[in-house]
Amino acid sequence: MKVTKLTISTQTPKGVRLQWKPLNEVKPVKLSSSLTMGKFVSEKELTNRNNNSNSKFVILP
Repeated sequence: MKVTKLTISTQTPKGVRLQWKPLNEVKPVKLSSSLTMGKFVSEKELTNRNNNSNSKFVILP
């Protein structure tokens, strides 16, 4: 005989938890160079990030 555990869990929907909005309510954002500009990472900082990271690959913005 299989024992089943009856639990009632009410979890809020993912969209509510992440504060998502429907696409028709979202206003478009005009991209500018200041919004899309990345940060300069020096060679010393890059090697420091690689040494502290367990992964072999680092994704830089």
